[in-house]
Parts: sequence; C-alpha cells; structure tokens
Amino acid sequence: MKLNHVLVAALMLPLLSGCQGAQTPASPPVGTPISPPATPAPPVSPSPTMMAVQKSWEVVEGRSLSMVCVGSGSPTVLLEAGDFAGAEMWGSLPADLGGLTRTCAYDRAGIGSSSPATGCRDLADLTADVGALLDAAGFKDPVVLVAASGGGFISAGYAIRNPSAVAGLVFLDVPGHELDPPPEVMADLACDNPNNPERRDFVGVEREAWEGRSQVGDIPVTIISAEYGPEAPAEDQSNAEIQKGWLVLSPRATQVLVDDGHDVLGTNYALVREEIRKVVDAAR
Repeated sequence: MKLNHVLVAALMLPLLSGCQGAQTPASPPVGTPISPPATPAPPVSPSPTMMAVQKSWEVVEGRSLSMVCVGSGSPTVLLEAGDFAGAEMWGSLPADLGGLTRTCAYDRAGIGSSSPATGCRDLADLTADVGALLDAAGFKDPVVLVAASGGGFISAGYAIRNPSAVAGLVFLDVPGHELDPPPEVMADLACDNPNNPERRDFVGVEREAWEGRSQVGDIPVTIISAEYGPEAPAEDQSNAEIQKGWLVLSPRATQVLVDDGHDVLGTNYALVREEIRKVVDAAR
C-alpha cells in the first residue's frame, strides 16, 4: 500500500533528525567515475565510462548549491530529487544519460553539500534557486526537467514561471496536492519545524504549484504514474487519475502507467531512462 505523499514526508522528519550527518551522502568528488547500474539495461548510446564533475555554484551572495554533471550536449537534463533527497538519489542515471546529453543533479539548500536553508522557503524561493543555479552554471539553452515525487512541484513551478527556459518535462509519480492534511502532518511539515532541513513549506509549495498549473508550451512532457488497482485503498486507487492533472502542462503531454509502486526509478529504471531519452530527442 502506498502511503499518502505528504504523510510519508512527515514520517521522514523524525528519522532525519536522528541522522543529520548521514541523511544525504556526499555527492561524488570531482572526477569520480560513475559506474553503470549493478544490473544495467542496455546503455542509451555506446560510450566510455563518464566522469562526474561536481561543483558548488553561488546562487546568491554567501549561499551556494552543489551540482554534479556528466556528459555534454544540449538540451541539458536537470534532475530534481524527491523530498529530503539530493543528487545521490539518482544513482547511475546521470552516467547512463551522459552519453546522450549533459545530465546534472543538484542538492537543494539544506541537503548534501549545499548551503544550509534559512527562513521559510516557499515555491518562489525554490524556483528562484533553480534559475540562479542554471544561470551560474552558464546553461543558456532550455533544459529538460526530470523530477521525482515531491520534487515535481518545484519543477512544475519553475516551468510555469519560466516557460522559455524549459524544453521538456518528465515526472516520476508526482502526486496531486493533498487537499486536507491532518493538523499533525501540517505541523510536522511546517517550514519552522527544526527537523525540516530544507525549511520548505511543503504544504504551501504543493498547493501553489498544483493550483497554478497551466500550459508551459508545446513541449514534450511525460507523466509516469503508479496505478494501484481496485484492491488498493481508495486514496491510492485515484493516484493515476489525479496525476492526469499534470497533462495540462503541454498539448503534447502523455501519461505512462506503472503498477509496482511509487519508487519509479528503483523499480522501473530502464523505463525511466527510455522516457527521458524520448523527451530529450523530441526536445531537439
């Protein structure tokens, strides 16, 4: 059974408070080879082992974000991790896509090697960081945004605010906004909760991104959604149907259904890689 997305995030907060030093393993150092997956599917294109290059980019004075990139070419793929996760959650995917185009993953503020998050961070703060990071790195061409779970609200918000900067989107089971979370969940996910390393106003960010959905442009968009079947709890049965709400982002948006849970990257690695390849090719 899949737990509600917002509830899962709330349940993770006390776990993170007990392992602050280990919650997000460090990104690979500059020049570290990235190995292929333990049980790899065929590579996107034949290429030698790619080198991961990590760098911290100053997005505002005194605050920087860490990003690791692999490969070269356009459009750049920018990977937006799920809640409380950073670049490391993508495993070997950047290297696997590096033979296709430049692929980058970053740590949001408060995660991994990036500067700590301060204050109460809303959708405008998070999307501004994405734009500042791309500018600091010198990425001039529109990018393909690939987002997992709660990271999709950030990618959607950025794309809606900056349509000319986005060439395509891939969502990995990005849920709809939880309309009425219990009070205890609201408290756990508040931006001033000391166990919230991102200082993200989770509920506010998700509400604003979901309610602000609109067409980004005539760009390739793929929404990968988990379908749980008639035996699942009612809230899970509606997951795939609710996610059709993201199709408004583009007249070319399509939905791909999977039936083995929320962890789309872990259980459908080859499918994820292939759908990203399709969007990159279409964006070109």
